[in-house]
Amino acid sequence: MVSALEIAMHDIQEEVTNKKDETPRWSDIVERAVECKFEKATVELNEAEKSIEEMKKKTLDIKDKKNRRNNIILFKVPECQPGSYEEVMKHDEEFCLKFCNDILDSPLDTRKCTVQHADKCKENQSNGGYSE
Repeated sequence: MVSALEIAMHDIQEEVTNKKDETPRWSDIVERAVECKFEKATVELNEAEKSIEEMKKKTLDIKDKKNRRNNIILFKVPECQPGSYEEVMKHDEEFCLKFCNDILDSPLDTRKCTVQHADKCKENQSNGGYSE
């Protein structure tokens, strides 16, 4: 599209040069040149905005992957008896800690660990990502 604008600008310059009989007004020449430059600047601005938007999306994807890179997903975790939210979360946390300590033989620092249900993670995605 930029090259089309340059061609249009070149055509205008030829038109001015070829019209020797009619003396064009200086203001008309300047007006056409300004319009061409303005259109070219608008196209370049739109391209820059598109590039910025793409960069934002890539940055969000990278941040999301970084937030999830140390996640461990456990399937078939035994369900806790129905109770309060705190009781269910405590049960799940204890199971995950026992699993990691006993089976993986890798003690976890409970201060750096968060246990969530997969359905809770989906809710957090709408808030900007997974809990950290």
